[in-house]
Amino acid sequence: MEDSKKIYCSKTQKEMLIQLLTKDSQLISGKFTSTFTFKDARNRWIEIADTLNAIPGCVKDWSQWKRTWQDSRSKVRSKKAMVNRHVNGTGGGPQISQTLTPIENQILDLVNPITIDGDETISMPVTNFEFGDISS
Repeated sequence: MEDSKKIYCSKTQKEMLIQLLTKDSQLISGKFTSTFTFKDARNRWIEIADTLNAIPGCVKDWSQWKRTWQDSRSKVRSKKAMVNRHVNGTGGGPQISQTLTPIENQILDLVNPITIDGDETISMPVTNFEFGDISS
């Protein structure tokens, strides 16, 4: 078996991926409709893969670039949620050293904030417990 090194995406490729996806809200949402089908999405990912593979760095097919986007998006969501949990915590522990990089902030701008922060328009119901005298 051949010992091959894994080549990671270059910073330029990541920036270009974000730039290309910024222009394509249908592809970011991943929701198919009668006017935006899986075939349309695949063709757009193929175009993105061709553009990104022309830049020095890693070479991937369209499905691998799509997976790169999904993985990046997932990692940024998790990191942002961790930072939010720490900020909203009760304190007493050491200061968190995790911060988002500029590229991660750009990815975060493309991600639906409800998936991280929750929907602020929905109020939580208030539950009151009343305990009566149980000694009867």
